[in-house]
Amino acid sequence: MSRPDRVAHPRAGPTAAAQVPLQGAALVAVGAFTVQGWGRTDAAGIAFSLCALGGEVGFAVLAVPVLRPLGPLTLSATVCAVAAAESALVGAVADGGAWLRLPDRAEGAALLWQAVVVTVVGFMCWYRGMQRLGAERATLFSGLIPVAAACTAPLVGTGSYGPAQAVGSALVGTGVALGSGALRTLGARRHAVSSRTCPPRPPVRQDEAPDTARPELLEAAGSCDNAGSHSDP
Repeated sequence: MSRPDRVAHPRAGPTAAAQVPLQGAALVAVGAFTVQGWGRTDAAGIAFSLCALGGEVGFAVLAVPVLRPLGPLTLSATVCAVAAAESALVGAVADGGAWLRLPDRAEGAALLWQAVVVTVVGFMCWYRGMQRLGAERATLFSGLIPVAAACTAPLVGTGSYGPAQAVGSALVGTGVALGSGALRTLGARRHAVSSRTCPPRPPVRQDEAPDTARPELLEAAGSCDNAGSHSDP
């Protein structure tokens, strides 16, 4: 009994599927930079930016090992409880008993929006996205934050939406669609639909010419080929 031939495998390296999120992240970063622009800053601004970046990275990385056993709902409730305890401790240390007071109508509406929509709903959507997409793909959606800010700035009178913001928004959207796998999924669905709807090519018998064999089936198969060439990416 002969031994099977050994197959030489190439040295392991980053596959095309692993590089797709990196390519999407590059587009998202360039797009976010285009939307916001460079502007001017100082040492305090850079320090706060680094703190925000560290918080964003920790927000995703620290949730990876506990998301599977806890689930999005329990993890969101735990994070909100920890944040509330930290806020209460900081308020008590900074302002003493003055931090605990009844808010007025405007403050109450703002607190309600921050607590329900921004925190609870936002955390649930974020952790559910991480559970379904993975951390490396879910973090791409953070690039939509400056796009949303640029779109709402003219509505509140704090800025304008110009060509740079439009180009940056397009780059961010393309990066998110590419890195999250949405473009690949859309192409696979189109290919699956065209494969299910197109009939197989009819066999050609030896006693008939290829261009005269079952003309109605050949015409249907040809139309499917044309449709598939336009729908497949």
